[in-house]
Amino acid sequence: MKKAFSIFAAALLVATGAMATNNHHDDDDNNPPPPTTGACVTCPEINVNAPLTQSTTITSSGVSNQAHNGATARQNIASNSGNVDINAATLQSASISSSGVTNEASDNANSMATQNIATNIGKVKVNAALQQLAVISSSGVSNLARSGSVATQNISTNNGCSVCNK
Repeated sequence: MKKAFSIFAAALLVATGAMATNNHHDDDDNNPPPPTTGACVTCPEINVNAPLTQSTTITSSGVSNQAHNGATARQNIASNSGNVDINAATLQSASISSSGVTNEASDNANSMATQNIATNIGKVKVNAALQQLAVISSSGVSNLARSGSVATQNISTNNGCSVCNK
C-alpha cells in the first residue's frame, strides 16, 4: 500500500505586514558557477515521490523581497527551488488577496532578487501531473530592478535556470 504524503505549508498572514529582506552578502551567491545547460548544478535535490500539496494564503498583508548594495534575496511562496524531481501528482497553490507583493533589486549591478510564486526553479523534472495555481485578487504585484541590478519574478511557472539571473 502506498503511503500518501502531503505537505501543507500555510502562511496565513491576516491584517499584518510581513517583510522578508536579505541584506546578507555572500560571494558564492554573487559569483555562482556558470550554468552547464541552464540548470542548477549545485542545488540540493528535492524528490517528490508521493502526492504533494503546497499551499500558501496571504490576506491583507504585504510581502516584500529586497536586495540592496550587492546582496542576494530569494523568496519562494508555494514553490520548490533547486534540483526538483516530481514523480507524483503535485499541486502548488498561492492565494493572494488584498495584499501587496514586491520583488526589488537596487543600488548596484551585484544586487539580485528572485521571487517565485507557485513555481519550480532550478533543474526541474516533471514526470507526473503538476498543477500550479496563483490566484491574485485586489492586490498589487511588482518586480523592479534599478541601477544595473537584476530582479526575476516567476508566477505559476517553471524556471530551469536558477543561476541565469546574473
